[in-house]
Amino acid sequence: MPQRAIVSSRTPSSPLRTIGAAKLAQTGDGLIAIAATFVSYGLTEMIQCYGFLAVFVTALTLRHAQRDHDFHREMHDVTEQIERLAMMMLLVLFGGALVTGLLAPLTWVDALAAVASCSSSDR
Repeated sequence: MPQRAIVSSRTPSSPLRTIGAAKLAQTGDGLIAIAATFVSYGLTEMIQCYGFLAVFVTALTLRHAQRDHDFHREMHDVTEQIERLAMMMLLVLFGGALVTGLLAPLTWVDALAAVASCSSSDR
């Protein structure tokens, strides 16, 4: 399938910004978004700054670049697949922890206190 050029109706503020966005969208790999967030978080934490904000800015930048491109739908699909895999792994690990006695130290008093705190927070 031939690669099509991505044409924007807006005038870019920088030629490098449009070139980078077009190359990102042409790769068609949704894992690039996740890799970009990991890299931005890691580099920001290495220089002793707040990584959460860096990830937020990275996500906004990726979303803003070529907003109407199909690449965003593919990134969303890949992110959902990874979320499902992570949830499956978490449930398997939690089930294994329950089987090996994670809740063994708890008593009936602890269980009643947990139920009471849940019912009082609903009000």
